[in-house]
Amino acid sequence: MKFSDGKLLILIFVLSFALFFSGIGLYDIFFLDEAKNAACAQEMLMNKSWIVPTFNGEIRTDKPPLHYYFMIISYYVFGYSPFAARFFSALFGFLSSMLVYYLSCKIYNKRVALLSLLVFISSIHITFQFQWAAPDPYLIFFMLLAFSGIIIYDKKKETKWLWIAFAAIGFGTLSKGPVSIVLPAIATFLYLIFTKKIRWVSQNAHRVGFGSLIVLIIVIPWYIMVHFASNGVWTEGFFLEHNFNRFLSEKEGHGGPFVIMFIFVLTGLLPFSAFIFHAVRNVWINRQKDQTGFFMLIIGLTIVSFFSISRTKLPGYITPSLPFFAIIIGSYIDRILNKNLQDSYAKKTYMPKDLMWIGGILVLILSIAIPIGIFIAFKNEQLFQDVAYLAFPFGILPVGALLAIYFMNKGNLKKVIIAYAGSSIIAVFYFHIIALPAIVELNPVNRSKEIWQDSDLIVAYQRYNPAYNFALQRNIDVIGNEQNLLRYIEEHPGTIILSTREKLNELERGDFDVLFEGKDLFENPTSVIFKKSEMN
Repeated sequence: MKFSDGKLLILIFVLSFALFFSGIGLYDIFFLDEAKNAACAQEMLMNKSWIVPTFNGEIRTDKPPLHYYFMIISYYVFGYSPFAARFFSALFGFLSSMLVYYLSCKIYNKRVALLSLLVFISSIHITFQFQWAAPDPYLIFFMLLAFSGIIIYDKKKETKWLWIAFAAIGFGTLSKGPVSIVLPAIATFLYLIFTKKIRWVSQNAHRVGFGSLIVLIIVIPWYIMVHFASNGVWTEGFFLEHNFNRFLSEKEGHGGPFVIMFIFVLTGLLPFSAFIFHAVRNVWINRQKDQTGFFMLIIGLTIVSFFSISRTKLPGYITPSLPFFAIIIGSYIDRILNKNLQDSYAKKTYMPKDLMWIGGILVLILSIAIPIGIFIAFKNEQLFQDVAYLAFPFGILPVGALLAIYFMNKGNLKKVIIAYAGSSIIAVFYFHIIALPAIVELNPVNRSKEIWQDSDLIVAYQRYNPAYNFALQRNIDVIGNEQNLLRYIEEHPGTIILSTREKLNELERGDFDVLFEGKDLFENPTSVIFKKSEMN
């Protein structure tokens, strides 16, 4: 295999595009946050409201507007559909993969770039994160672009990349808020401290000042407009509730110990996390010779450590660190390919054999746990029992891990790479094109379609699944108390009510017929649709 072959490069680019776009239109909008994001952009377009994000007529303070704007463009081009809602998320995934290639090529060489790209696109976690109508894909891309600009400027002294970095920080802040400023600032400061370059700040104060101005020009206009347009409601909700409170307190049961975020890195980089221990070790040993690799390690550890301190922890939080760990791993594999794997074992210069086996066995264990864990979880959940068979094809992952260990023992690193990448890429396509659509078919919105799709008299009682908004392509009146609900259905006979089993059980008066009941996918609530009993 010739890693520098142009045909191989085109093949991997096409493969990357296919991986990120695979299946994005094959299943409904169903995650609660994704549903609110997609419906919010839909509502903004319908109402021609370009400043204040709203969901179901109420201000949505969760995130800034950039992902809404891209979804609006997509709706305008493709119409309202899950494909349109996820289109730009997938596109930014592909662009992120291209940026991983470009940065690696710019700093190292083409082979490192191809290896880093292969590590990046082989991850089920990474492709999964870029397939949702959410702000995260935009944050990941712009944070990657920001750090790429800083790294290239530090390495090549190309000033334009510094301005690109500041612009990316600005757009990242419009994607998910101040975290896009805080993380680059902390990581860059630590890098300057550890490499004894802290004088750079004072020597380049004018550039930092101009760059900060670029950030302010991009960020401030919308933040000011939304503050005044919402009478401060959006500002208070976003900064206090969705930033400070989310960081300082556990939200929606998403917590965990400090170490869990590092575990998410290992699972997020599967299967190439087999190399993460020796790759990090190698960066540390060579931190004086390869300061760029050391900077990437600082970036990755800064992001993971920051969210480890946060009381709210989600697997997606660490994803902005993964492109840099992918490049660290790609660079490390390239170094081994320049040597002989058996010589590396013998001399313990790049890959001590015992450390290699630890990584390989760890990936094998995790790979075995995936199909077994899915099967057991589905068998223990009544909703998923009939689709538990979907777990079996993920057996390709432990097969690939076993082959990789075999080739490790033989000292054939190229076949190790092929075993890992081949098995994981097959699993990614299977997950997005076959498994996930089959699972999402079981979501309550889809299963209750015959009830709601032809009805004009639909309201919600207190809490309900927001995916109904996107499916109906309109707002749903929400009734807040029992008295008003009873009055409404008395005045509007035949009304069907969307709610949850918990809220239905709380109703003390009135007789109701339950038309549908089904648990929300991967969420705690059970959705119900009911109406006033015709016996009354």
